[in-house]
Amino acid sequence: MNFILEKSYLDINIKLNKTSIEIEEEEREDMKIDFKELRKKTSGELFDISFWEDKLVIKEKDWSILPMAMSFFNDELETTLVLKIPKNISVEGNIVTVNGDIDINAIKLDGKLKTVNGDIQIGYIQCNTLKIDCISGDTRIEKVNGFIKSKGVSGRFLIEKGHLKGFSHKGVSGDIYINADFELEDDIQINSVSGDIYLNVHSYHNDRHIYITSLSSDTDIKGTFPKDKIHIKKKMPTIKSFPFKDFMPMIKDVFSGFNTYKDDIDGEPNAEKQEPKSEKHQNEVAMILKMVSDGKINIDEAERLIKALK
Repeated sequence: MNFILEKSYLDINIKLNKTSIEIEEEEREDMKIDFKELRKKTSGELFDISFWEDKLVIKEKDWSILPMAMSFFNDELETTLVLKIPKNISVEGNIVTVNGDIDINAIKLDGKLKTVNGDIQIGYIQCNTLKIDCISGDTRIEKVNGFIKSKGVSGRFLIEKGHLKGFSHKGVSGDIYINADFELEDDIQINSVSGDIYLNVHSYHNDRHIYITSLSSDTDIKGTFPKDKIHIKKKMPTIKSFPFKDFMPMIKDVFSGFNTYKDDIDGEPNAEKQEPKSEKHQNEVAMILKMVSDGKINIDEAERLIKALK
């Protein structure tokens, strides 16, 4: 399927329940949508696709209401939506996947990427602000130019290089690796329950600060940076005074982002079937953290249990 863009701008709203997505920036005039392993007729039966006034909407249909043969075919098939766009267009909007990966080679994107049980891989991202929510999956950005806001449960977060304008992260179980030039337009805020934090600062510009708060994470900062701009607070559990309550607001905020997945997929029947799985994972993580707060297990044991849930 090919579509002509009237402007150098694209608004997207993509919601997938079992399908991965790849976005490829190419030397081309039009936009193309393709599905690996699917015939054109079959893709029309599985996905609702609309495009008007440079707005693209793709929603995966509820497989439970499809004809029996088609539904059985879908259960056996793993497909990937491939979106090919012209170079240098600006993209705005949201991509939501459940049990599917997000793979982008290069893009100018402002909006949100959300996934449950899937990895996020980005070759190059230029953005004013990009929000990333990921549960049970890793996020890897090869090169960045912009501000990243992320939340994560049980998964690593990696930025390999680029120019970081700002960064905030709230996470439960998962290491953070950032290797970049820090050209900060806002303070960096990192809150982590468990998972180590590694920052390699190639250069540091502007009068901004880095705030890191963790419960059991090790923090390692290398490179060129003003030491007076770095603020690290580590709250370790003790028998008499356990700082779990200080992390509960952050943990609730992380989980609140994932509680909206059902709304993000517009409450379709298939979304209702997927929701209990992510909700169950959240409840299990919360139960493990409660065991830590009650002194029943230690932080290392909790981290191993959380990772085992994946």
